[in-house]
Amino acid sequence: MRFLSIVLLLACSGCVTPALSNPQGNIPVVYMSYSSLFDQVCENIFHQPILLPAKTEGHRRQIEFINQWQKDSPFFFRALVRRLGRGFIRKEETISLTSCNIPSVSDPILIPLKRWLIALGGKEPIYGFSDVVFHELLHRYLSYSYNINKSALIRKYQKENQQVLAHLHLMAVQKMI
Repeated sequence: MRFLSIVLLLACSGCVTPALSNPQGNIPVVYMSYSSLFDQVCENIFHQPILLPAKTEGHRRQIEFINQWQKDSPFFFRALVRRLGRGFIRKEETISLTSCNIPSVSDPILIPLKRWLIALGGKEPIYGFSDVVFHELLHRYLSYSYNINKSALIRKYQKENQQVLAHLHLMAVQKMI
């Protein structure tokens, strides 16, 4: 399978880049950018002030995060298609990066940078960023590609909470890859 890197594009909200393009169409083009908008929403709705150094660092380092994703994502996508035999139904995915202190989510895909931003006390190695992005993409992949709600695994663990049920198949796939 052949992956082509795409040239970085500049957009008004910051740097947005398609991470991969696949002529076979089974891998989505991933657009990623730091979102000042989600930082504002976080501050207004969750009443979590985000210090200017964190916003500045998140915006400044977005290229570093995008580059890490571009480096790691071909491995994830190739392994996914090779192991499960099917690619993504969606042709594009958009990922917003934020300095908000929230968990990562898959709809919309929001990736908080708190683990990696020095201004927020982050000390994790940047390669973990790609794992978090792929995790959130896998939520979407599984919900669009499979009817997992009727699986034997879900039936077996039906009394577990929604968080556990949402991760049973995902964590198995992510560990396999």
